[in-house]
Amino acid sequence: MIVISVDYVHSRPGGRVQLSFTPQRVAVSTSPTRWRDWVRRFWWSVLGALALAWIGTLVHWSGAPREVAIALAAPGGVLFGCLLIYALIALVVAIFTAGVGEPSMGWLGRWVDRNATPAQPLGVIPVGAVTHVRSERKFRRTTAHVTFTDGRTVRYTRWGFRHVAKPMVEGFNAMTMAPHQR
Repeated sequence: MIVISVDYVHSRPGGRVQLSFTPQRVAVSTSPTRWRDWVRRFWWSVLGALALAWIGTLVHWSGAPREVAIALAAPGGVLFGCLLIYALIALVVAIFTAGVGEPSMGWLGRWVDRNATPAQPLGVIPVGAVTHVRSERKFRRTTAHVTFTDGRTVRYTRWGFRHVAKPMVEGFNAMTMAPHQR
């Protein structure tokens, strides 16, 4: 039996799920938090901290008390300091190893992925439950609007290149075909 799995799918309503397509059904499971999720959160926090630092600077320039400006700018300054320390460590390691060694966080990523909570099953969608699928593609976002026999419509969205989201749309389209058409 061939199982095609698509991870990092955002369903609305629902949340982030993993879809596993078989010829008879679609198994819907939770999508565990992995290393790339933490990396994305880190960079969003960097942007947020830098925005706070910029707001703190603007507040100080507009004449607000120095304590208010420091309270707003401190998170950005601390984060910038940590990134500067990491850059200096990377530079020292590159100099002493003649550019061969490189400090990376790959080991931490492998550890996080290995210790991630396994996917938990949420439910199963049988073949006869899907009546209509409408898909759309905008930039790197593929959205499948799936209408069920009870009239509900669920929107499944997958970000990424076309080959990553194509199995999701094809899987849902295959579920709308009548059994004698297969």
